[in-house]
Amino acid sequence: MEDQAGLDQPTQAAQLWRQPTGDAQVRLEVRGNELFRLEGGRWQPARGYAEEQARVRAELRQYAAQPLTLSDLWPLRDGWVHSLGAAGARARWEKEGLPGELWDRLAERHPLPGPEARMASEGYSSVLTVEDAEAEQNLGLSPESQARVRELLFGVPVADLPTASLGPAPDAGDLLWAERPGLERAGFAPFSPRRADGRLWLPPAWEARRAEWETRQRPVLRAIPVRGTGQAVGRWESKLGGVPDRPRGAEWPHSPGGAPLRFLAQINLTQANADGHLADFPRRGLLQFFLAQPREDKGSVGRVLYSPELAVDPARPTHTPPDFGDDHGEEFNPPERRLALLPDEEFPNALDLPTPQGLPEATDPHPAGHRVGGWPMVINATTAPDEQVLFQFDGDDLGRVLYGDWGGLGGWLAFTLSTDDLRAGRFERARLMLDAF
Repeated sequence: MEDQAGLDQPTQAAQLWRQPTGDAQVRLEVRGNELFRLEGGRWQPARGYAEEQARVRAELRQYAAQPLTLSDLWPLRDGWVHSLGAAGARARWEKEGLPGELWDRLAERHPLPGPEARMASEGYSSVLTVEDAEAEQNLGLSPESQARVRELLFGVPVADLPTASLGPAPDAGDLLWAERPGLERAGFAPFSPRRADGRLWLPPAWEARRAEWETRQRPVLRAIPVRGTGQAVGRWESKLGGVPDRPRGAEWPHSPGGAPLRFLAQINLTQANADGHLADFPRRGLLQFFLAQPREDKGSVGRVLYSPELAVDPARPTHTPPDFGDDHGEEFNPPERRLALLPDEEFPNALDLPTPQGLPEATDPHPAGHRVGGWPMVINATTAPDEQVLFQFDGDDLGRVLYGDWGGLGGWLAFTLSTDDLRAGRFERARLMLDAF
């Protein structure tokens, strides 16, 4: 039976997820303090956040069953130092009944943070010796004192972990983020959610400025890696990574310094844009994207090749990858995967427009993911008002591939081109834009 509790509340945040093949889709909506999931025509309370809380509780209970060590006191002490200062932290330490001798031992092993830090010696090392390991475990604390330390670390008594709420009440971002890993593992990708009348959804606080947002609405093709088919990617198919197909007369591009560029992706516009969904893009041909390695000292080097005809040279039907050097295995080299390109529309990233303050990030109506057309994901970079996205690589957590050394939330890159150049087919003027948190 459908659980209606909370469904009468206004929608604070919404997301739409679809699979690249078939009609399966999932809609998520935050109403009140609850997250609901619409799948197969039925609304149900989403379980992702509750399951995440249960996982964290299980890990904390397992951790609480282990002997307390000196390093367990480290984050407790440093948190007090940051909020109270060194003297205030020492006073709080003693107020909690922790021996001063442990404070001194901890300072020798893990110096105090900030300008008041003191190093135990110039030979400080993070490597544990046998003597260090024994000192780590021999704290001399009573069971009551150890239980109090656990309570201070967890925020609740250990006995209350099975039912306690961990941290503040979840906001929309927490609730939606908890659902994301399971949806991605199942092959779903984010799309722009829509209202019942078919217009793109906006958070309630932004509805007053809908007319302004809708002047910036753009068509986009969601470029979604297709996984698990077991079939090789066919010639001319849109794909991410691998070896590019070779249209007649095409040569492998190089950087101005003569180094071969890496292949990132190719987009078959004859298949993806035959209906003109992206009005300024060609309706036929092949776009291919190449780029240099992510080394900051070399700057951003990228090339876009456009071939209007999908014709093979019988004498040279395929590309032979050039020699990239001895460091090939450590370089940016995404695995080959077919790309499904599905039409959608989107608003720009909320950071590109003045928006109401205090709204959770998850209410941003700009979905993440690889794309052709639409708006780029911009955090630190800048774009011109008339620039269009030829292709954006939005990081690939499932494929374990990022561009650069920015970690799990970074490594975006986008090939952009002015509208005039795009309409005129001047793809050699494309710009490579890098961005990251």
